[in-house]
Amino acid sequence: MGLGSLLVLLPLLFPGAAAARHLSQGPVTDGQPACRTVAEWAAATGHTYFAESVQTFAPELYDDAFSDPAWVGTIFSLTNAVLDMSGQLDDLGDFRGVMGRAANDSAYFDGMRQIILYHIHPDEALTEAELVYTAARGGNLTTALPGHDLGLEPLVGPQGTTLLLVPEDPVLTNLIGKPRVVKPDVTAGQAIVHELDMVLLPVLE
Repeated sequence: MGLGSLLVLLPLLFPGAAAARHLSQGPVTDGQPACRTVAEWAAATGHTYFAESVQTFAPELYDDAFSDPAWVGTIFSLTNAVLDMSGQLDDLGDFRGVMGRAANDSAYFDGMRQIILYHIHPDEALTEAELVYTAARGGNLTTALPGHDLGLEPLVGPQGTTLLLVPEDPVLTNLIGKPRVVKPDVTAGQAIVHELDMVLLPVLE
């Protein structure tokens, strides 16, 4: 199976309360100790595979976005469970299989780099409320992958308004659906992190 199937993830099931945090809430830490950097937050919350992916595929960005407590930006992160599932769906076993494939396939490595960059919006630490406001005005979100923006779409539910992200590839979006923010507004240093239920897929070059 090719790279296109690597991260074609079906949405994971999450408890409704976690999936629909009301917009009136500000940035939170969910009971975790305050973290000076995104790397510290990732280590404390089961996002170490995503941090490792950034360090491997975009080391220059890891030095800034994950290691510098003064870095300002918005990160759409993925749990270890989501990244393990990506390996299963690509017949690679788990996340370690994904990393092994990337280490031996330069085209696969480059595709993974593009995917990781697509999860990061530099220079602005945006809350979910700010992202929903941008969506209501028809705005998109730039990413660390040059020339590749993210669409934004508010999702109104019985427990409040949450956010869907709309990747730029309409075929894949129609096939697998739109990633959803399931844990918004986590502060890590000067950055804000939003946890997603599935991977964002850009149009790969």
